[in-house]
Amino acid sequence: MVGFANAGGGVILIGVEEDPATNAATSLVGVELESGKDPMERYERTIMSGIEPRLVGVSIRSLPIGTSGKSVVAIGIPPSFNRPHRVKACKSERWTIRHNRDTIDMTYAEIRSAFIDGANVQSRVRNIQSQCCQNIRLNGGIRGAGVLVIQVIPLFPEFNMLDVQKASSSRASFFPPGFKGEDYFSRPNFEGFRSEVPLNPQNSFQHWWGWCQLYRDGTVEGVTGNYVSLSGQDGDQGRRLIINNSQLESDLFVTIEAYIAGLTRLDFNPPYAVAASLLGFANSFMSHQTRDISPNSPSLCLNQ
Repeated sequence: MVGFANAGGGVILIGVEEDPATNAATSLVGVELESGKDPMERYERTIMSGIEPRLVGVSIRSLPIGTSGKSVVAIGIPPSFNRPHRVKACKSERWTIRHNRDTIDMTYAEIRSAFIDGANVQSRVRNIQSQCCQNIRLNGGIRGAGVLVIQVIPLFPEFNMLDVQKASSSRASFFPPGFKGEDYFSRPNFEGFRSEVPLNPQNSFQHWWGWCQLYRDGTVEGVTGNYVSLSGQDGDQGRRLIINNSQLESDLFVTIEAYIAGLTRLDFNPPYAVAASLLGFANSFMSHQTRDISPNSPSLCLNQ
């Protein structure tokens, strides 16, 4: 298990006999699961206590074999963003890695490289988030103050590249935040695939209510503005900036769920990093209003 996590991930099947020479499966013998309690608890407990640092994103499923009462246990291990991991059970502290059909001890160079790669992954996520926010601040283009930026980033994009044609057929998953099920323009572009809601599609595609950019490495970037608006009437001394937080929270969760589901269909596998940024929310107050994106709604423009 540790060997898979330190490599590219994999699946362990418990209850399957294999040929020792080729490691090919030969028969399903199954295992008897404990009754009266969660049958997966023993495996989960072993993973939690026997591996350091803890593995994230491990999935465990039992697959019954006919009417025998036995099951095959499938344990899915994603490539880890927190590698290297080591085994610390049974008085053993081993750093292992999977190479082809074998699990072997990692060399000093592999352990050192894994620590560096783990730090690079975290740095890459921060850089992507920072660069996007900087571009929005400098270039503007989003209508309305209070901009929500959502990014879902596959941590190991080297295992896949975007199929633009397949992305076009999955466009329903890649919408600007807050525009699920609504009309928006979608098209391939140089960077991958883009969906957008222009401010005035008849006159200009330089200003938008929002957009979603799907990059070739699987990174998804969704941006929508106008989550902050002015309350009260013109001339009121009590006018203030109000955050439409109920809509903001709803859009945040709906959009992240859709992006992850879409990436999975495009064969970009977990783990993912999820980043959310709020731009232009300074000096604003919470509210339970819904977001108004009609052309006549009071708003501030980031690009002014």
